[in-house]
Amino acid sequence: MKKILLSLLIHGLPFAGFAQTFTVSGLVKNQQNENVGFAAVSINQSKDSTLVKADVADEQGAFKLSGIPDGKYFVRVSAVGHQMYH
Repeated sequence: MKKILLSLLIHGLPFAGFAQTFTVSGLVKNQQNENVGFAAVSINQSKDSTLVKADVADEQGAFKLSGIPDGKYFVRVSAVGHQMYH
């Protein structure tokens, strides 16, 4: 089974006064550095794995998840024919 690699960019976006939300965007690639299209990408809370945001990457493997509140998270990526990454 192929492994998925993930490149991420994290951007802070100001939101209503002192609160801040963030955007996580990136590109899903396999070990051969090829884009993995239509991969499922989710942001989950570190403490209990609760789902915060999820989306599907486009055909080139690009994704963008916005409106993520400040906190500790991990990213989970899965695609058909590939080993799950988190």
